[in-house]
Amino acid sequence: MSNAKSVLITGGSSGIGAACVELFAAQGCDVCSLDVAMPRVGANASHITCDITDFSAIESVTAQLSAIDVVVCCAGISLIKPFATTTPDEWDKILATNITGTYNCIRAALPHLLEKKCGSIVLVSSIWGVVGASCEVAYSTSKAALIGMTKSLAKELAPSNITVNCVAPGVIDTPMNLSLDESTTAELISEIPLSRLGTAKEVAQAIHFLTTARYITGQVLTIDGGLTI
Repeated sequence: MSNAKSVLITGGSSGIGAACVELFAAQGCDVCSLDVAMPRVGANASHITCDITDFSAIESVTAQLSAIDVVVCCAGISLIKPFATTTPDEWDKILATNITGTYNCIRAALPHLLEKKCGSIVLVSSIWGVVGASCEVAYSTSKAALIGMTKSLAKELAPSNITVNCVAPGVIDTPMNLSLDESTTAELISEIPLSRLGTAKEVAQAIHFLTTARYITGQVLTIDGGLTI
C-alpha cells in the first residue's frame, strides 16, 4: 500500500487520470478527482467538477480538504495542427490548461504539503515535451514547460521533504489519441521497440511508484516502450 493517505488528481475522468484514480483508490488512499467532466467513481474516490484554469475554484476545493499528501497533475489537452495555422486562441487554450492549470493545482494544494513538510507531486508531461513533435508545437511547448517546472520545483521543495517528479508518456491508448487514424497508429507502433501502444494503467503504475520513492526527485521518467531510445 502507498504511504500516501490523501491524493488529489486532476483529469480524473478519463485516460491516465482515471487510471490513477482507480489505482490509488485500490491502494486504500482517499482520492479526490478534479475534472470538467464526471468520471467513474469507485470506492475511496470522490469527484469534484472544477475548471483547473480557474485558480480561485481550485483553491476553494483544496481549502475544504482535510489533508493532501500527493498531487498528481494529469489534466491536459492536445492540438495537432501546423504552427503556421495555430490561432492565438488555440495557443492560449493549450498553455492555459497544460501549464497554468498545473500551476494552479500545485499552488493551491501546496499549503497542505508544506504544513506537514512531506509529500509528493507528479506532473504528466509527454515524450513530445522531450523531443518535440511536428505539427504539435503548442502541445510540445506546454509539455516541455512542465519538465522545467518539475526540475525547478523539486529543488525548491526538497528542504521541505516534498518530492517533485514527472512522467513523459509516449503513445498511450487513451481518448486523447482517438483522433489518430489507423495508418498513423500503425506507423507509430512500427517505430516502438515493444511493438504496441502503452496503456493508461502502465503510466498510472509509474506515477504511483514515484509517489512512494522518497529518494527520487526532479526526475523525468519516460514511458514510451522504447520509442525514444
